[in-house]
Parts: sequence; structure tokens; C-alpha cells
Amino acid sequence: MLEVSIEAKGNSEEEESKMTIDATSREEEGGRATSTTDNAISSDSKELQAVGERREWFVCRACRYPILNSSNLITERASVWSKAVFSYTLEVLSREVSCYSATNPNANRFDVMRISPDIAGKSVAVSRSPTTEHTWFPGYAWQMAECAACNSHLGWAFSPNPTAELKNCGNAAEHSRNIPPFEEGK
Repeated sequence: MLEVSIEAKGNSEEEESKMTIDATSREEEGGRATSTTDNAISSDSKELQAVGERREWFVCRACRYPILNSSNLITERASVWSKAVFSYTLEVLSREVSCYSATNPNANRFDVMRISPDIAGKSVAVSRSPTTEHTWFPGYAWQMAECAACNSHLGWAFSPNPTAELKNCGNAAEHSRNIPPFEEGK
């Protein structure tokens, strides 16, 4: 699975936020990738006309709504929780992008890349209250991210939360061995 992380860069650390979008892709004839799973975004052969030029877009798997293009990709490497996330580089939409193989508490692995904030509120909507439990990014809380057109689940949005604790990160096996369970109010 390809996990797309959307990061908003503000003027200060307090204004930074991140989002992730779930997408699975495979190579097709002509070197274009397309999604192979439901309820995800895909790098599709669909090209949209934008000010006289054609671009390849990631689109919502459910409704085909354009989510992002190569100009939305952030290439710099981010700080992550190293016990649950491994960093690597991948070519995405013809750009070299820093990506992250991240594992959730149920031992499900996702590949994550960062995206600029200009798509937030346009092609991606966030829902639910932010939580720091099991975050992949130290100092960030997460929320669900959905397609703004059809509300299909795309992934997660991350926003700064300096009180986020690492004891809630990592996989379930590591939690049971090394870290006492998190209890509200303690």
C-alpha cells in the first residue's frame, strides 16, 4: 500500500501540519501507475488540462476526483518515530520523493510520502477529533482524511501537538512487551 502524507509548512513549527492519503499503485503500459484497490487514490493515466499543459494526477479511487499532482509533492525528509517507520527514496510522478514505510499497532504496513498543504480543504477533508495515540510522527496528532468529493477514506491528516508522547507509537507486540498500556488521566 502506498500511503501519501500531506504536510503543510507554515511560518513556524506551530503552523506545520501533515496529512496522509492511502493509495496503492502498480505500473502499467506506458509507465503510468494506476490504483489496484478500492477506496484509495491512484496515480492514474487520467491527465487534466491545466493552463495549457497536461499533468498526471493522483485521483480518488472511488469517484476519480483529482487529489494531487507532482507539484504537490514535498521531497525533503521528515523526522519520524524510527521504531515504527523506515525512510527511503522513491520516484513518484517523475520526482524523487522521500517516503516512509510505517507500521501501525496492528502490524499493517503503509508507505508514506509528504504533500503540500494547498490540497487540504480543496480535494481532501479531515474528520474526527485529533489523537496522538499511535502516531508515526513525534509531536503530531492524527485525524481521518477523506476525499472532499465523495467522502471515501483516503488516509490520515497530522497536525502539531507538542504533548504527543512516544509511548503510544509502534506496533502492538512492542506495546505489550516494553510499554505499559496507555490509560486516560494518568
